[in-house]
Amino acid sequence: MAAPPEDSPAPRGRDPKPDPAGTDPEGDDFWDLADEADTPPAAEEPAAPESAPESAPESAGEDADEPPGPEAAGEAVETAAPAAAPAAPEPGSMSRSVFFAILIGMFLIIAGVVVFLSFALEGLGGTSGGKVKFPVEGERVTLAAAETYWRKPDREKDTGVVFSARIIPVSSIELGGGQGSGALRFFFENDRGVTIGDPLTFAVADGTFVPGGERRLEVHATNGFDDIGDHAAYVTDQIGTWHLVVKEGPGPRAVGSEFKELARIPISKQLR
Repeated sequence: MAAPPEDSPAPRGRDPKPDPAGTDPEGDDFWDLADEADTPPAAEEPAAPESAPESAPESAGEDADEPPGPEAAGEAVETAAPAAAPAAPEPGSMSRSVFFAILIGMFLIIAGVVVFLSFALEGLGGTSGGKVKFPVEGERVTLAAAETYWRKPDREKDTGVVFSARIIPVSSIELGGGQGSGALRFFFENDRGVTIGDPLTFAVADGTFVPGGERRLEVHATNGFDDIGDHAAYVTDQIGTWHLVVKEGPGPRAVGSEFKELARIPISKQLR
């Protein structure tokens, strides 16, 4: 029977005998591998966290670019101060709306007073300058009614009218009676009280015009507006009211101082 080789390894689990002479380098490596297999690996130490960059401005810039999170917004809402209540007006002060309301009220009151006075003056008779209240009684004659209007002059019938007049004031006078003889003189005045055209004088007797014995007579001015557009201005009150002034006297040949004013009749805006 052959003898086992000398280099045959010892069975596993037994401690091999060390080579006293240390002449078998391979044997040491073999047993070292066996020991490493039996020994559990050592736990690895956790890696140390990387240190934050030293440059603070860069990290601050990165944080500034990132939008705030919802938590930051919530904190801002929670910490926001409540809205301040409107300040109460100081004693003695007045708000702008109240001031304008008072101003409008005063304007309406003034306008109402003006309208009332205008209507009140129109109801007065005689020489008030407003609407005449008929009949108007004089010493020798009574004016029963008068109608006024504007129209184009009739060059064949309207004697004495200047050629430049395009529209003239006209009045239809009606007498209501009277005693004795006398005369009526008519003047047309513009809005400044200046006599327009020539005065017209007519004899009267017993409440009628002489000659003819008529109670109604149409009188017209010998001048008026040179432009028809002036009548539009008259209608819109851009030109003031014209008047027909009626004076009563003892006769057609009496001097001006002997005539007394009987009525001042406003010329209407009506155009015929």
